[in-house]
Amino acid sequence: MKFLEIINVAKHFNHPTKGKIEVLSNINFSMKKGEFITVIGHSGCGKSTLLNMVAGLDLPSGGSVCFEEKEVMRPVPERAVVFQNHSLLPWRTVIGNVMLAVNSVFKDKSKKERLERAEHWLKVVGLKDHMHKYPHEISGGQRQRTGLARALAMGPELMLFDEPFGALDELTRSQLQDESLRLHFEENLSVFMVTHSVDEAIYMSDKVVMMNNGPNATIGKILEIDFPRPRERLKIFESAQFAHYRNECIRFLFSRATGGTGEPAPAPVATAETPIVVPGAAPA
Repeated sequence: MKFLEIINVAKHFNHPTKGKIEVLSNINFSMKKGEFITVIGHSGCGKSTLLNMVAGLDLPSGGSVCFEEKEVMRPVPERAVVFQNHSLLPWRTVIGNVMLAVNSVFKDKSKKERLERAEHWLKVVGLKDHMHKYPHEISGGQRQRTGLARALAMGPELMLFDEPFGALDELTRSQLQDESLRLHFEENLSVFMVTHSVDEAIYMSDKVVMMNNGPNATIGKILEIDFPRPRERLKIFESAQFAHYRNECIRFLFSRATGGTGEPAPAPVATAETPIVVPGAAPA
């Protein structure tokens, strides 16, 4: 069975004064179960719009998005979204926020089974000792972990990440990247992620989908990332292969920023956009 297919997708919006605004055009690619796919591109190229259509939060103006050979028409628990904003209810505890999702998806389970499920995923993401705290009592990274646990507790087949680490400090961001990679590997998760970080995309992905600029943005290039899993942060960031991948992405983005083919990007260094950070140590 085919997992995720995006077929000739186009998207436009109708603006009250500017008329029709074309965002995406002729988007075609597929994703296998268990893959980690990341989409990068300049602001306004339709990355989040594409993710929203995969989630079922928006519909294409043309073409179709198919998940497990069925056209995506609405959000379902099988496709869970983790946003940059954790979107936690401030009047509910950490476990209370996760239970909201569990209760909505597993209505046929007993209260005990639902509670055990919520507790399990909070333990998996390292929030065992923070379950009964409120969002204002925990850090930004812990709030994002709560959002991740909430999504995982729904039992999704596809995780959709919309820049979930973008607002975090570098150390916390690195820790959550590694935690997400661990879960992807151990739980055989399928992940579709949007990010502005080239280094994050290369480190985490099997494929990096690079978008041309809008309007009528199209896919410009798909870069295959050939790092073994599980991945070791220092080993990857210090490798010549990482530098090669990074240069490919930077050259592509630079050429789109200048509106042409662009000049060759300078030789990359491993300590660029995302510093090499060892969890538990002070940032470099």
